[in-house]
Amino acid sequence: MARQLRAAARLPDQSGVRLVRGIVKDVQPETIILNDGTEVPYGLLVWSTGVGPSTFTSSIQLPKSLGGRIGVDEWLRVPSVEDVFAIGDCSGFLESTGKQVLPALAQVAERQGKYLAHLLNRIGKAGGGHANQAKDIDYGEQFVYKHLGSMATVGRYKALVDLRQSKEAKGLSLAGFTSWFIWRSAYLTRVVSWRNRFYVAINWLTTFIFGRDISRI
Repeated sequence: MARQLRAAARLPDQSGVRLVRGIVKDVQPETIILNDGTEVPYGLLVWSTGVGPSTFTSSIQLPKSLGGRIGVDEWLRVPSVEDVFAIGDCSGFLESTGKQVLPALAQVAERQGKYLAHLLNRIGKAGGGHANQAKDIDYGEQFVYKHLGSMATVGRYKALVDLRQSKEAKGLSLAGFTSWFIWRSAYLTRVVSWRNRFYVAINWLTTFIFGRDISRI
C-alpha cells in the first residue's frame, strides 16, 4: 500500500508538475503567499477550491450544520420544519446527530436521492402523503453513507484510484495507467445509454491511437 501511495505522489512530478502543500494566505499579482511564508511564483493562476453554500442556502432562516449548510437529522429531515427534507451540497448533519458533514460529492447526492425516494414512498404508503401527517410514521432505517472511493485523472493516460473507506482503512489504491483504465471504465458505466457508451468508447479509442484533435479548441 505504501509503495502505491508513493507512486501516486510521483506521478505529477513525472509530468512536470510540482506539488506544494499549504494554505493560501494571500495572492499577489505574480506570487502566491502560503501561511508559512512560502512564496510560490506563477504566471497563470487557476483557482479551484471547495464548494460552499449558495447565497440562497445561507439566507434561509433554518438551523445550520458546520460550514453553513442546512442542518438535517439522521433521516435527512429539517427538524425545525414539518415535511421538509434537504439533500446534496446544501445540507449537512447537525452536530446533535453526532455525524460528520458529508463531502460535496456527486455520489453523496445520488445516494441521498435514492434513499429519500424510498423514504417518501414509505411515507406515502403509510398514509403520510399529505401535509403534517407524517410526524407519527415510522421512518425506518436512518441514512448511512458508505464511501465507494475516489478517482481522478492526472493526464497523459495516468490516474489515481483510491477505493478505501478512509485513509486508515484497507483497500485498493493505485496510480498510473492501470488506474486510468479503471477510471475510464467506471466513467462509461455512468453514461446513460449503450449507444452513447459506444460513441464515447470509440472517441476514446481514436484519441488514444491518433491523438486529440485540437484544431477546434
